[in-house]
Amino acid sequence: MGSGRFLLLLLISGMLTGCWHSSPVQEQMFNTYLQHLSRVLDVAQPAPLSLQPVYLPEKREFLPRFPPLNLGLLESYQLRNCGLFQLISERNSILGKVQDQFHRFEYEIRLIQQIEICLKDKTLKPQTKQKLKQIRQMKQKRLPYHWLSLLYASSAMRQQLGGHEWYQPDVPASVIKPALHMLNQVHGYVLLNQNVLLNQNVLSNQNVLSNQNVPSNQEHRSSQQNGSNQAIHSDNQPDLIALRDLKRHPGQMLLTRIQEPLEKQKILGHLFFSMNNAALRLNQITDFLILKSNQIQCGKNRDNTKARYLKNVFQQFYIGEIQPYLANTDATYLSVQPLLGFLQPVVPDQQYLYPIDEIHLKFRDAILKHTRYWQTFSARCHISLR
Repeated sequence: MGSGRFLLLLLISGMLTGCWHSSPVQEQMFNTYLQHLSRVLDVAQPAPLSLQPVYLPEKREFLPRFPPLNLGLLESYQLRNCGLFQLISERNSILGKVQDQFHRFEYEIRLIQQIEICLKDKTLKPQTKQKLKQIRQMKQKRLPYHWLSLLYASSAMRQQLGGHEWYQPDVPASVIKPALHMLNQVHGYVLLNQNVLLNQNVLSNQNVLSNQNVPSNQEHRSSQQNGSNQAIHSDNQPDLIALRDLKRHPGQMLLTRIQEPLEKQKILGHLFFSMNNAALRLNQITDFLILKSNQIQCGKNRDNTKARYLKNVFQQFYIGEIQPYLANTDATYLSVQPLLGFLQPVVPDQQYLYPIDEIHLKFRDAILKHTRYWQTFSARCHISLR
């Protein structure tokens, strides 16, 4: 009786261990394909490549470190009527001081918009308004860095952009498209703020030149003015209607509402991981075929048995299993690609860009290289791949 229980426990343990160490289906497809190719070619197969997770820079590289911008007690009290005092008080509260990147970015947006409202308050002293204008300008300059902190230091976005798992086709990309659309809108708002700030600086410099009576070439002034207008009215500007809606409702950016889907529906990181590792495995297999398959003597008036075996492996494992997965992954990426504008740089000195576009090109190049190998093989051996 005791022996029977022992054998049963051993069997269950073995089953669990096998499940725990089993490779994902996607990885097994490439391993099986390479294994059968090597058997037909009667050569040792190369060791499978280690999977590469999606690495993101350290969070600390994107945490903004700016000195505080302070208002005096009397100035703060004057701002009670226009709502700014209450907003600053919330930020300085116990909860406000431990805000995550999403809440902090919303605060920065609300602060800039609330300053705009306060500057229209006729009861404020000129000195207070001047101080508010200085704070607004500094906040506008810092906004892109808070945005980069949200993208690459927040838990939700690191969950979304990172990863070490294959994309699963049964998880539709549509689940995160509303969140990506919102990120695009906010990214556009950040760019628009930078262009407005640039325009203000150009106008300020022109006023300084005018006050100093410094002669200026008319064409040069016109060029400066045109440049500033282009900064605001460029064809590359985001949807200004959407941005106008955001400006009309400060504090209602809805960013905090998209945290949960971004954190739980890990689409972009899984697409990145899958395209990158599929490209690596496919390139390894293609290079293996180029190096080893020349030993197959095939063509007209030759014994094409081995060549047909190789073609059968291609049909069964690549066309039958791998290609549908690659096509699905590619189509899913193309469906979200128009919504990835928020990954574009927001400052000239930005050191890191999430390279998913480059990975997609690498992915497609690997597929094309593999396809061309089989086209060359088909022509050399006079064998149809259909």
